[in-house]
Amino acid sequence: MSAITNEQLIDLIDNNLSAADRTALESVIASDSAVRERYEDLQFSVALVREEAVREQVAQVRRDLSSGKLVTMKPRQAVVRPLFGNVLKIAVLFLVVFGAALTYKLVSTTGAGLAGDHFIAYDLNTARGAAADESALETAYRNKDWKTVQSLAGKMTDKTAKAWFLAGMADMELHDYNAAVANFISLQEQNQRIKEPAFQEEAEYYLALAYLGAGKSAKGIELLEKIRADKNHLFHEKAMAVSSTSLKVLEIKGDK
Repeated sequence: MSAITNEQLIDLIDNNLSAADRTALESVIASDSAVRERYEDLQFSVALVREEAVREQVAQVRRDLSSGKLVTMKPRQAVVRPLFGNVLKIAVLFLVVFGAALTYKLVSTTGAGLAGDHFIAYDLNTARGAAADESALETAYRNKDWKTVQSLAGKMTDKTAKAWFLAGMADMELHDYNAAVANFISLQEQNQRIKEPAFQEEAEYYLALAYLGAGKSAKGIELLEKIRADKNHLFHEKAMAVSSTSLKVLEIKGDK
């Protein structure tokens, strides 16, 4: 495929391509980071436009109701093409028309919010033959006694991968994101030293969320992008479900 233009990317966003062209363009986006970045920028812009369109429609309904008019809310989608001819128009649109929507998105989107939205509780399966201290740790975890999990894990002198992981998950449950980061990193470091690593992919996904929650968005986004790029990763679909628009907002906010 020849050089990708913004018009082609907008066609993709507008769902205005044939199946073959869509597949070809999506392949380029997946393999070319520069094109993917442009595409995500356009998606981000369109998301704000559509959000503002909905906000305006709701405001109009309220005005009509206040005036006594009988109204019906019809779903509509913001028109993308006339607004996004080139990068200059996007910049002007942000500054002049959709500054309020951008401001709202910047204020309301936080790393901790994303971490909470995409956190999935981990169900511990029953394990046999565990050491006594690890068995107590598992019991506390199953009972959702997160403080006890933290305490027991902290007293263990020779933690297994499971112990590091459960400690990190207890930290996540308590929104103690910096502690979770430390535990998941320790798990990964231990995995590098042993022949049979455990909980590696789980730790990667939850470490990414912990980074976001701890205000270290750049590291969290980098790890999420790594998981997104690996279709065989256990948490690929969950990472893909994290809003690219929201991640772009965190990049704009510049959390380290």
